[in-house]
Amino acid sequence: MKRHKENQKLKTKKLKTAAARDAEAFRLREFELQIEKEKMDKNIFLRRHLKDAKLAIKQKDVDCHETAVSKMKLFDNVLRNSVTRISNNPVEINSLFKSVT
Repeated sequence: MKRHKENQKLKTKKLKTAAARDAEAFRLREFELQIEKEKMDKNIFLRRHLKDAKLAIKQKDVDCHETAVSKMKLFDNVLRNSVTRISNNPVEINSLFKSVT
């Protein structure tokens, strides 16, 4: 009888320690999941912030290219690159006109 009570107490103690261990494991898992969720939320926030920053830079770049000064510079570069330069040497002028026509 005494031995039976001791075995019963021992089983109860083992069950309590197992339950405590399971509860601690559950709490740790919940904590890990919470940390994982916070990391994901922060990652989503950073991605949105990065996307907004890229869009702002792109818009600034588009706005910069739509100004009158930038359009004039663009057309200047186009004209400068499309027109053939004429040298000061009179001998080369004749060959220039022959090659253009």
